[in-house]
Amino acid sequence: MPYIIRNAQGIIVGTSLEPTEDTFEYLPGGHHEVVAFAEQEKERGVMDIGATDSNMARVTEDLIELLISKKIIEFSELPVHAQKKLQFRKSLRASPLPGFGPIGDKEEP
Repeated sequence: MPYIIRNAQGIIVGTSLEPTEDTFEYLPGGHHEVVAFAEQEKERGVMDIGATDSNMARVTEDLIELLISKKIIEFSELPVHAQKKLQFRKSLRASPLPGFGPIGDKEEP
């Protein structure tokens, strides 16, 4: 952000990290119009990349588990700190305690 795209009424309808033929106007990220646009998009359910990070972490964990189960990699080949983190997260995901189970393990739209 925040090269912006405006509609015919002058309302921001899109943003871009890079200038394009449609996004020649630049506003700072904290500009009130940019903030309002971001809030509107959030309310509409448009996810930013940061909102998908926890889901991608789970996908990565599942991928590592798959590679280990198929004996493509050995768990012991992973760096020790990665082994500890994976073991800890696996125990949290398997926990029956409230707040420590598979919260967030849901399909994205």
